[in-house]
Parts: sequence; structure tokens; C-alpha cells
Amino acid sequence: MGEFSDEIDEITLLHNFTRLLNEYEKSPFYQRVKMLGKVPKDAPIGHTYSISQAFLIDELIKTISKKSINSIYQPVFLYYFNNSNLQIEIVKFLIRFFNAIKSMRKDWDDPQNSILSKGIGVAALIKVIQLLFPILFIEHVDKNPDDLIKISEDDLKKILKGIENVDLSQFSGQGSAGSISKIKEAFIQEISFFNCENFEDFIKEYKQKYLPDCKKWNKSLLDD
Repeated sequence: MGEFSDEIDEITLLHNFTRLLNEYEKSPFYQRVKMLGKVPKDAPIGHTYSISQAFLIDELIKTISKKSINSIYQPVFLYYFNNSNLQIEIVKFLIRFFNAIKSMRKDWDDPQNSILSKGIGVAALIKVIQLLFPILFIEHVDKNPDDLIKISEDDLKKILKGIENVDLSQFSGQGSAGSISKIKEAFIQEISFFNCENFEDFIKEYKQKYLPDCKKWNKSLLDD
């Protein structure tokens, strides 16, 4: 029952986050989230509602849940979730990250023709965050989580350079978990920061060089 209660707390927080992302005018998800899975009745023709609240929560919960600690894709926001005064930093970072994507790719604003801001595109980008954070944590902020979460939008544009070159048309019409994985791999291989020529080689190095320290740190948070 204790674990169930923890999950309720996570879902409640993420419900509030998705509502904020959908209603805040400077959010890249402004009027994009189908709250309760429905497009508002007064939405105009050609609206940009492109992702369901439930799907977004399902993907984001993996970034804060202790259940993700044994995964390659770490709960990179667990530290901030555990500190109530820092929880708002999670949604602020998400806004900066996805605004960086929006400024680099015009198809963010064209969900009728691009999957970028639809479920599988957003899910793939969240996976990118989960691989990006441990590298930045270890190599760029000297394992200081307070510096990590405050990386600016301009810095994120530099870090994500190359993502604008990914051709997403090859993934149109697909919607499986396998497609999310392929899109994520395409992003990683084009983003110059990752220095990835072959995704399998990248993951092998990632598991050896970054994952153990990140996993150890996240496990230590459970003991606090």
C-alpha cells in the first residue's frame, strides 16, 4: 500500500505538470495536450492538440519513479521529485528542453504532418533526456544536480545541435514501442553531443561509463 501511495503522488504531480504545460502560453505544449484524452469541443479546425495527457504522464513517470533505477533509462528527475521545493524545476526544465526542440525544428508546430510533437516523437525525446542527463551530470556539472536542472535553453540548443537533421517522415504512420526506440536512435545518432556513429556502440559505452554512477546516485536517494 505504501508503494501504491507513492505512485498516486507521482501521478498527481504529473497531472498538475501536464495541465501547466497545456495552459501556460510560453510552454511548447500550449494547447497541445488532450486532457482526459479529449480534444476540446471548441478547438478550431487544424488545431494542434497532438498528445494525450495519459500518454505524456506514462512517459514522464519513468523519469521520477524509483522503479526505473534498474533500467538503462534512469529516473533522472528523482532527486528533484524527492525534494518538494525543487519539483517545479522539473517542469521548468521540460519547458526549456522542448522549447529548444521547437526552435530548432519547424515541424513541432505541424502535428498534422509530422510525428515530432505526437506521442511517439515526444516519447523518443524523453528517452533522449534520460540518456543526456547522466552524461551531463558526470562530465559537465561535476555531479551537482542543482546546476544540472538549470541548464539554459540556449545551452540546450547547442547540446541538441544536429537533431534538426533527422528525417521523421520515414516513421510516419507508426506507433509502436519499437518505433519510439528507432526514433530515439535516430536522434542520438544525429545529435553531435553524443558523438554516436553506431547506437549499439554508444549504448555499450554508456552502460560502462555513465550508467553505474547514475544508478548508484539514484539508489542513494532512497536511503535519505
